[in-house]
Amino acid sequence: MTDTPMLTVTTEDHHDVVMVRHFDARPALVWLAFTQAEHMAQWWGPSCFTARAEMDVRPGGAYVIDMIGPDGSVSPMKGHYIEVIEHKRLVFDFDISEHGPAFNRMLRENYVAAGGGVDDPLGTRNTITVTFEDEGHGTRLTFRQGLATAAERDAYVKMGTAEGYAESCVKLDKLLASMQLFFHG
Repeated sequence: MTDTPMLTVTTEDHHDVVMVRHFDARPALVWLAFTQAEHMAQWWGPSCFTARAEMDVRPGGAYVIDMIGPDGSVSPMKGHYIEVIEHKRLVFDFDISEHGPAFNRMLRENYVAAGGGVDDPLGTRNTITVTFEDEGHGTRLTFRQGLATAAERDAYVKMGTAEGYAESCVKLDKLLASMQLFFHG
């Protein structure tokens, strides 16, 4: 699998997409960017999207992140936190079933092209595990998207999961740089 600038992308266990990136900020600060709605809304989504977020970051707590496209269309993502270990690890389910008919049609087409069945239930729900590792004066962030089948994994890859996340990481870099001016933790 090819990498995007500064982002290493691999597929593992025939079901996961794993994206790893270094950030020049301590884990506590990167954690804040992932766990506070006002920060998440500033960086989540591809470069041409904006976002709004509501988050209750605790085991069982819910979140909703709406990605808003340049045309005003809203692509909601929602789920619940499964595991929360401060500054170390977040695990949450990820439901994009309300992304809209065009997205779901394209996902289905890519799924079938990757070997999935035309009538198979398609995974618009999956599990995300994010780990925050202290790496020198920065953070090694690992974002693992766990999918049910290799066909689902390949459909998400073809849909641009890595490219969209890479664009989010560029926005996150900018946010972290501005947050560091005020962060003492």
